[in-house]
Amino acid sequence: DLFAAALGLAAFYWALQLRYSQRHVTFWLVGLFSGFAIVAKITYILAMAPGIVIIIAWTYLDDFRPPKKEYRTVAILLQGMLHFLAGFLLAIAPHLIKNGILFHNPIAPFGADAPNWLDLPWHGPNTTRHILLTYPLAITFGNYYGQTGNLSPLVLAFLPLTLLLPRPKFIKASHLIAVSLAALSCVLIWTVVRPVLFAPRYMLASLSLLFLPAARAAEYVSMNERKPRLLKTGIMACIGITIIIIGLAYHNFAYFPLTTYQYLGGKLPECARDIQNCEPMTILNKRVPLGTRLFTNSYQRYWLRPDLIQCLLTYDEIQYYLTLQSDKDQWNFIYAHGFRYLIVFDDVGFVFQDIPIPRLEQIPHWLSVTSEQIGSNVILRLQSQDFSHETGFDCYQQDDRIWTATSPLYDSR
Repeated sequence: DLFAAALGLAAFYWALQLRYSQRHVTFWLVGLFSGFAIVAKITYILAMAPGIVIIIAWTYLDDFRPPKKEYRTVAILLQGMLHFLAGFLLAIAPHLIKNGILFHNPIAPFGADAPNWLDLPWHGPNTTRHILLTYPLAITFGNYYGQTGNLSPLVLAFLPLTLLLPRPKFIKASHLIAVSLAALSCVLIWTVVRPVLFAPRYMLASLSLLFLPAARAAEYVSMNERKPRLLKTGIMACIGITIIIIGLAYHNFAYFPLTTYQYLGGKLPECARDIQNCEPMTILNKRVPLGTRLFTNSYQRYWLRPDLIQCLLTYDEIQYYLTLQSDKDQWNFIYAHGFRYLIVFDDVGFVFQDIPIPRLEQIPHWLSVTSEQIGSNVILRLQSQDFSHETGFDCYQQDDRIWTATSPLYDSR
């Protein structure tokens, strides 16, 4: 989220620089950073790209008024857009190639048969309506499913002070107005198009732009207010209270500086960051031989060894597995494809990669399953009591770092 926001803000910055430097390299940089930002956060197609368009249009708006030569402005814009497109394609090309190789779909997750996280409703109609009716309070103080963060209350507190800012002599020359319109437009477009996906991180770059008018208004009032300076006192009080609240809220294991220092210094175990997911995977890393196939219902693979990650379910296997209706077919599929261990996580978290685990009560008679409880998660080991079910499906090593699953899809039905 932070990488995407930083790249998005860089794109906004270079878009603003077009007012001073309309060289082709500036357009190229806008396209490059826009591409990187969208690759890092696909939601920026809606939550950032319209803002870039608004800032560019704001820059050239005055050039279309007489007596200026419109055809010359159009020519400059067309040339600039070509350089923008070149930078954009340069940024997204590696991502498209990677998707084509791994998922057989360069524009994944678009066009994929698997459920898309962005296509799933996070909230029901009543909750969604409540969120929309309470903007911007919801985005500042809300605690809804998937929200994972809030906008600083200082933005909400200081934005009304923009009414006290002096009117700019030339509105079209005001960066503050252009930035504010871009930010508000992006938030509005995302809210209208995807109201059920309520998460500030999905539009963090655009939301961060709102700090600029809020900060400028607070600065102006603080420097120009006359006695008794009640607004300045209120501004300082809000800042102090916010700092105290944030300090109290994040004074915990994850953010406490001493703990961070100990972790970075290697004085804490690796699993201290993510005990729930890390522990069962670390156990299997130490226990299973190279090339072992693991079946899991979780999106989390970070803690597994490189060979185990490469030997997990392939895209084609996932699509085929999701068509299986009965527990018997699912157990047959899992064993026939060489999976000898299952990690069943109690809380998958991301449902778009939620893979159903067959019920233990429906284990075939020829299959022996040993269960081991690790916290709230379970490790299952599969062993066949009938050699006729051994299919030879395996994961082999192509070279020092590449592992590949063997054998075509096995029709377990």
